[in-house]
Amino acid sequence: MNNPFGIDFGDIAKMKKEFDRMKSAMDGISATGSAGGDMVSITIDGNNQVRDVKISQEAYDLGSQALQTLVSAALSDTLGRLDEARQEKQKELAMDLLANR
Repeated sequence: MNNPFGIDFGDIAKMKKEFDRMKSAMDGISATGSAGGDMVSITIDGNNQVRDVKISQEAYDLGSQALQTLVSAALSDTLGRLDEARQEKQKELAMDLLANR
């Protein structure tokens, strides 16, 4: 059958395969950030799922306002680290993609 749209479905299959490979690579990323000298630490994976939260007794003892500040700071730290890890992985994947062309 003739393809009236001029779409090379082989290219689409290659693109999907590459997208799946990139998604899989991103799935393996995680980052941990902390605040208050590790009184609070948070780990988030490449799918933005929180995987671990640790809060020391010392952080609890500071009271709710200080604890909120520590959690917020740890979350910000984690998200920044996750963004850096994603950017690094994207550079790595782009270099691989270019090298394999």
